[in-house]
Amino acid sequence: MNNGIWLNDKQFVTFDELQKNITNEVATRDTSFQWFTSMFGYLPNPDPILRETGNNIAVYRELYTDPKVSAVIEQRCAGVRSRSWEINRGSSKSRESKIITDLFNDFDIEAQINEIMESRPFGFSALEVIWQQIGNMILPVNIVGKPQEWFVFDIYNTLRFKTKENPIWGEPLPERKFILSRNRGTYVNPYGEPLLSKCFWPVTFKRGGWKFWVTFAEKYGMPWVIGKQPRGQSSEPLLSILMNMIQDACAVIPDDASVDIKEAASKGSSSDIYKTLKDSCNEEISLAYLSQTLTTEVGSKGSYAASKTHGDMLHALSLSDSKEVERVYNTLIKWIYELNFTSNTRSKFIMYEEEDVDKSLAERDGILVKDCGIKLTKKYWQTNYGFEDDDIEEVIPPPSPPSPFTGQPIPGQVIKPEPGVIPDPAAATFAEAEITDPINEFVDQAANSIPSKALQYQIEKTLKPVFDLINNSSDFSEVESKLAELYPDLGTKQLEDTLTKLIFLSEVWGRLTCNEE
Repeated sequence: MNNGIWLNDKQFVTFDELQKNITNEVATRDTSFQWFTSMFGYLPNPDPILRETGNNIAVYRELYTDPKVSAVIEQRCAGVRSRSWEINRGSSKSRESKIITDLFNDFDIEAQINEIMESRPFGFSALEVIWQQIGNMILPVNIVGKPQEWFVFDIYNTLRFKTKENPIWGEPLPERKFILSRNRGTYVNPYGEPLLSKCFWPVTFKRGGWKFWVTFAEKYGMPWVIGKQPRGQSSEPLLSILMNMIQDACAVIPDDASVDIKEAASKGSSSDIYKTLKDSCNEEISLAYLSQTLTTEVGSKGSYAASKTHGDMLHALSLSDSKEVERVYNTLIKWIYELNFTSNTRSKFIMYEEEDVDKSLAERDGILVKDCGIKLTKKYWQTNYGFEDDDIEEVIPPPSPPSPFTGQPIPGQVIKPEPGVIPDPAAATFAEAEITDPINEFVDQAANSIPSKALQYQIEKTLKPVFDLINNSSDFSEVESKLAELYPDLGTKQLEDTLTKLIFLSEVWGRLTCNEE
């Protein structure tokens, strides 16, 4: 019995050995030569700014006071909050989906999105789920983001809470209690990539530039007051007088002294150095947090094409952030089902933009209804567009015109509205597809409504001379001339009408013959 495989036609390996080799993780921190990382029992944050400055992640909170940093953070959060959301039932049970929907309607979604989005500036966000027993179910009533400096990751990349009893290594967290959101978290760096790390030095340099810029403005932005007095006298009294003069704009000086007011020399080029530094720092902050600059640093540069490209980049970031919010909420929904339901299928939290539904989904459904003749159900409109029962009214198609033979409406034939009457556009959604050839339907009605024997006798009597004429003619011109001889009293117009009637009768004759067969 073969219990293994040959490797390279030389080495035979049993299935047990093969399973052990491929299912066990080999490259781990425990087996790596960097064994010193396990001496601490936790992984230090590898962020270079924190490592070089000796600070913890709380230092990034001070950057919120910078207007530019606050603006770019709010811009990304607003991009996510502006999206609509819904609970997509899918194939889950309606009762379970309604419980989830009602639960999320009670959440402060915008505040929770802000908490989730903290993973962007700080690298990760630890979101604690507050559970309560409601009836016979355990349901979440809130999601609260906790400070990042309260947590560390162990050598297995597991989040731990630093308590008073264990402030260095931290303690493990209970199951289904914390949801972790990270910005580009990896095995090497479970703390994620804090975007504020890239903004730290630009903000620091900009603050220093502001300080020197204000000092420069105080020094060179005001006129200089120059006092003159005879040699040999102390300058202290006059200097004191001039300093007071700067404060209250009045002074008393000796009659043998003079005072001149000199405007400062032009220092525009020197002043622009500080402005350029500030603008450069702002651009670096925008680039680090938004991956572009034109949506916040417009100025006098850039083109429409470039700004549109940057706007598309901002839209892509908003979409990526929305996917992370969806992941967090769907993790919560998964836990709700595990604690309360036994279904194999679950509802899903989705976020979307309004134009996504209006343009893509609606255009596709319009093609299906109008061009393909597909009738979409009421359930479909409610599932994909969020309509309620009272929002949809099925429109009854207009009555069909009566048949001239039976007086009954012709199936599929729709009466056109009177001129000036606008038809209901919703009728196109639920009405049956319009028959493209109503003449055939009319002929069928005519053939079925007249007794076949009587009609057959009349048709044979009328068409027999014509059939004989056609059988005895060699071409169409001969048929045309003989037909004029057959009906000598008919003019051109009358002859055309006769041909039209003959064609109609031929059509009816064919239908009758077909029915008899």
